[in-house]
Amino acid sequence: MNPDTAGHGRTRMDTDWRQETGRRWAAAFLDAGGGEGLPRPMRARAGDALRAFAAAATARAGAAPGDWDEDDVKAGLWRGALPLPLAESHRRRLPGLCAAFLRWAARERALAQGPRLAEWAERLAPAFRAEGGAAKRPLPPRTDGRRRPNEPCACGSGQKHKRCCGKEA
Repeated sequence: MNPDTAGHGRTRMDTDWRQETGRRWAAAFLDAGGGEGLPRPMRARAGDALRAFAAAATARAGAAPGDWDEDDVKAGLWRGALPLPLAESHRRRLPGLCAAFLRWAARERALAQGPRLAEWAERLAPAFRAEGGAAKRPLPPRTDGRRRPNEPCACGSGQKHKRCCGKEA
C-alpha cells in the first residue's frame, strides 16, 4: 500500500489541501468582519474555533469544504469546537458563529448549501449547549484533610472511599 494513502484512496496531500481550504475560509470570514458581533475575548478565540470546526468537518468524510453535509457540520461542532477550552459563555455562541460562517461561505459562492447547513447548525445548538455544559469540572482539593466519598480510597483497594474505609465512618 502506498504510504501516502490515507486508507480511503485519498493521499495526505489531498487531505492537507482540504484542511488548508477550511483554514483559509475561516481566516477570510474573520477578515471580512464575521466576528464583529462577538465580545472581544471571544473574537480572539473565534479563529481557533472556526479552524477546529472546519478541520473536524473536513476530516469526517474527507470531503472538501464545498461538499460538506449535515453530518460534517455536526462533526465540526462536536469533534472540533466542543473540546476547545472556552468559557461557557463563549461556548454557547459557537453554533451561531459556525452558522454565520456557513452563510458567509454561501454568499461567497464557496458552499452552495450554506444556508441549509447554517439552519442545521442552529438546530443543533440546544443539544450542543447541553453537551458542553455537561463537562464535569474537577472539585478543588480539600484543605481539611477529609476525603470526598467518590474519591479513590486511601488504603489502595481501588474502590471508592464510600464503599471501603468510608463505609465505617
